[in-house]
Amino acid sequence: MKEIKLFIADDNSDFRDRVRALIDAEAFMSVVGEAPDANYILKEVKTSRANVVLMDVSMPGMNGLDATRLLTEAIPALRVIMVSVYDIDEYKEAALASGALGYLVKKDAMTKLIPLIHEVSGTQS
Repeated sequence: MKEIKLFIADDNSDFRDRVRALIDAEAFMSVVGEAPDANYILKEVKTSRANVVLMDVSMPGMNGLDATRLLTEAIPALRVIMVSVYDIDEYKEAALASGALGYLVKKDAMTKLIPLIHEVSGTQS
């Protein structure tokens, strides 16, 4: 199975830590980078060799929607999953319109993230 390399972009360090622990427990998955804001991920994602990005909608500086647009234009093969604390249809629609392939409410991340990563990356769980 192809390894999934995840980059986490979220300003909440506790959330990043929980996601990292979840991913570290999975075979064929690894966290290759973390970013506390969108500007950092724009600089680092290319050298990280990530193939999936978990992107928070709301971060300091540039928001996740604009960062997703820039990333998916620069790296078309990159798969982005947008996360937010809000379960709002407008956020979901904006995330998909920006180039994200999935949207996840943070409270559901520990149960739904792994299947969603497999879905957007086209791998089997």
